[in-house]
Amino acid sequence: LAKIMNARDYHENNPYRSGVVYDSNKPLVTTFLHGNIFNQVLRTPLFIVSISLFLLSVVLSDLILTPEDVQEIDAVITYPAALLATLFSFTLGLFMNNCYTRFKASWTAAMTGWGRLNDLGLQVFAYVPDRELACDIIRLMHAANHLCYGDFAGFNATELCRRRHLLTTTDVRMLRLRGSPKSFYLCACWALEKLAKADDVKPHYVQAIDLSIREWRQSTTLISLMQQTPLPLPYYKVM
Repeated sequence: LAKIMNARDYHENNPYRSGVVYDSNKPLVTTFLHGNIFNQVLRTPLFIVSISLFLLSVVLSDLILTPEDVQEIDAVITYPAALLATLFSFTLGLFMNNCYTRFKASWTAAMTGWGRLNDLGLQVFAYVPDRELACDIIRLMHAANHLCYGDFAGFNATELCRRRHLLTTTDVRMLRLRGSPKSFYLCACWALEKLAKADDVKPHYVQAIDLSIREWRQSTTLISLMQQTPLPLPYYKVM
């Protein structure tokens, strides 16, 4: 029953589900239906005006210009058009390369953060004799992961974490205090605090677990930092 409820909760209340389903067997459906970029472009006033002016110019040129006029115009604009096409291809390739580089860095950071959580699960199971303490550390770190991605998506995942038993009612109340730091930072701090106060965990094990938690923080928060640092404005102006 718990698995069914968790699955239903994930599909109905998960704010992190991607808007694009990468189905390699249906590329056209994936590109035109699951994404929203084409819908946004089609609704852009600049795009509508540009297409209208282009169609109007085609109709007028067909009605007004003679075949000789068309040949003369073609002879004049052939070289400039080829030059512009070359420059456009270069800038477009550069733009796509930078976009993919940022995506790859974000993906790598996300996978590293998730890997550190898995490592942490192995470490607390092997190194922390107190099972309740081990579960608390994992619970708080998974709550921190939820809250971090929720903050990244502009969604407060505190209630979601409470429903999934990652946060207690007391935890939620403390996270909602005014003037508190970011929720995911607090949860990670609580996990480290519980670990630091444990008397039955050997110091070198504490250091190993501490390293996993800090590496999770470094990798996971890098994604939001990259989003807050977009490509320079002149780069978009060139495009």
